[in-house]
Amino acid sequence: MRVEREAGRVLVMDGGELVAEGGPAGMSGPELPHPVGLEAAVAAASEAERGITSWAARHPFPTCFVCGPQREPGDGLRLFAWPVQGLDVLATVWTPGPDLAADDGWVRPEFVWSALDCPSGAAAMRSFTEGAAVLGTMEAGMTGPVRSGAAHAVVAWRTGAEGRKILSASAIFTSAGELVAHANAVWVRLKTEVPPVG
Repeated sequence: MRVEREAGRVLVMDGGELVAEGGPAGMSGPELPHPVGLEAAVAAASEAERGITSWAARHPFPTCFVCGPQREPGDGLRLFAWPVQGLDVLATVWTPGPDLAADDGWVRPEFVWSALDCPSGAAAMRSFTEGAAVLGTMEAGMTGPVRSGAAHAVVAWRTGAEGRKILSASAIFTSAGELVAHANAVWVRLKTEVPPVG
């Protein structure tokens, strides 16, 4: 694939076909339905790990770099967002490794955006219980740096639906509860299921 830049946009081309495009977006921060701290995110992540064998078979993209259950630790992010007890949100804990950081120790933006992506998809698909969907659009912003080696709470929730489109949001918080990144996403439900690979 070829990456082109023009007039403030980035285009990803496959031959002459536009596959994806990106550009600046004016967006506000998320409106969290419930506050979720690091302790609750750790508990949700633990539940996801305990239940991984039961939901991994339903995962439409099991080798996904961010949320694929067939990825080994250290190979991909392995972010498994899971429902928070008593709240209508999903969460997980993310401690980014040094391989994701620039020389200053801050995690590179492309990995922060990745960490915002799949948890919002899990919220859209209700942890893969409502069929497969793919990301249509995502607006993401960073309000502070994400430090490698530090634990962060990643929170995601569904914000609405319009036919096959499912709207969701996600956010990343430091252990002190500071918002450092957020995103709004539109997921599109597939008409046919994607069978798990492997």
